[in-house]
Amino acid sequence: CLHPPILAAMPDPRPAPTPIPRSPQVPVPPSPLASCTRVPHQLPPFELLAPLARGGMAEVWQGRHVELDLPVAVKVVDAKRANDAEFQQLFAEEVRAVASLDHPGIVWVHEYGRIPGPLGASSGGLLVPGSPYLVMELASGPSLARWTPPDWPALRDLLQKLLAALAHCHARGVVHRD
Repeated sequence: CLHPPILAAMPDPRPAPTPIPRSPQVPVPPSPLASCTRVPHQLPPFELLAPLARGGMAEVWQGRHVELDLPVAVKVVDAKRANDAEFQQLFAEEVRAVASLDHPGIVWVHEYGRIPGPLGASSGGLLVPGSPYLVMELASGPSLARWTPPDWPALRDLLQKLLAALAHCHARGVVHRD
């Protein structure tokens, strides 16, 4: 659901929030799903190292840009939706929307494509040939699901950063619906 950029014309009287630092080398904790795969799957110029999490429509893998040695996250659409033309269109629109955003609280999009047939076949069923994928910046820091704020100022700082990122999206007509 896209809405006109209502906030774009309104000046923000608040001071700018502290930017979220970006780190080229992000340590990633081991995932309980990591035992699903032992050998990296090649998706040039990236390799998929291990599944990190599964959501309602996709699985997110820990990956790496091989030549740059850059950690990435790769969101791969699940088998149920891999061949659904309407869903593929919605996913492509999501990729374009996120790629159009430039904010320190929003991950960068590196690439978009489809899982090639040979990779799907060699993955032992973990990856579906033709399934859309999105390669993006691997967010640093702990999962918010496991993070406990040490105090009110830390929680307030995090909420201000999250709200600033959402305001950036809304001002550009992008509404996050998850």
